[in-house]
Amino acid sequence: MSKDLQKLLKKAQSKIDTDRYDAVIEIADLAERAAIQPLMAMTNDSSDDVKLAVASTLGFLGERFKDNTPVQSLVQMLKNSGSNNDLKLRIIEGLGMIGDPQVGMLLGEEIDTQASNPEILKEVIAAIGKVKYKPAAKKIVKYLDHDEESVRLATATALGEIGDPSAIDALFTAANDVSSEVAGNAIISIGKIGDKSCLERLFAMLEQDPKLPATLDAAVRDAIDMIK
Repeated sequence: MSKDLQKLLKKAQSKIDTDRYDAVIEIADLAERAAIQPLMAMTNDSSDDVKLAVASTLGFLGERFKDNTPVQSLVQMLKNSGSNNDLKLRIIEGLGMIGDPQVGMLLGEEIDTQASNPEILKEVIAAIGKVKYKPAAKKIVKYLDHDEESVRLATATALGEIGDPSAIDALFTAANDVSSEVAGNAIISIGKIGDKSCLERLFAMLEQDPKLPATLDAAVRDAIDMIK
């Protein structure tokens, strides 16, 4: 542990919220692995601003050093975050950055509890996609039918990252979504899954009448190239 980090950790014990906040930001700039454990001890800080900074910094350090040590602390922060949506979003982003399969398992348990909050739900789904947690595919596929476009988009993208062939039929259905962005991402996700049995259906999409819009036509051709 460097002397600079030691000084900042001492500053992080200040009774003044802004001092603690500034210390965490400076600790992030130092980017030392030794800061992880002390920061984990700050996850229950009395200041929401400090907790936001702690969540971001733990995610950053976990990603940088490929260290999943902060996961349990971040999950506990999420459970204790109450109605603070800004903090929930920051924690989920941090968990997604760490990219450990354990994150997928823990967030998989959070999916349905966040169903009434589209802003949080889409971030949970995106984080599960980032860690490629395959057992969650069956839990998130239903959100391809969600009322909110942002949730459908996050789901279509995540299913491609996860790569579970069980989602293929649902993704083909989503390829007809009213949102071209959702439809395009669903098609690309089919390509990412890479199942050759999809080629016939993809080629058929290129021959359909009326023709696909140019952006979707390009997505289908990209998906075909991914699978070939």
